[in-house]
Amino acid sequence: MTLTIELAPEELVWLRLRAAGRGQDAARYAADLLRRDLEAEYEDAQTDEEDRPMSTMDPEEKARFLAALIEPYRPTPERVAEKQARFAHLRPANPPTDGTNGMHRVFGHWPGDETDEQVADALEKLS
Repeated sequence: MTLTIELAPEELVWLRLRAAGRGQDAARYAADLLRRDLEAEYEDAQTDEEDRPMSTMDPEEKARFLAALIEPYRPTPERVAEKQARFAHLRPANPPTDGTNGMHRVFGHWPGDETDEQVADALEKLS
């Protein structure tokens, strides 16, 4: 089977470096990584009843599994306060004036004479 995987340029560079370090081309190395990961996951599913595929769980089991999975990321007041404290020192280099949100600096100030179609094409190429 042939599988196409899109990687960011920096991910592709990393993949090629890791592959070269093992004397493989990037495609072979990526296939080996995927194969090892799938084999490990399959072995875990075969030996651990708690880590079985969700397709074999009843709705209540799925709900408990998903609740446990997202719990560490649930925004509690303590977690929100911790995040706010971590980033409290960050301030904009050029803060907006009072009563504005700063959008007046960019809205209506497109630097070139590109048409909407040209901008849309450029954005499409980037994505």
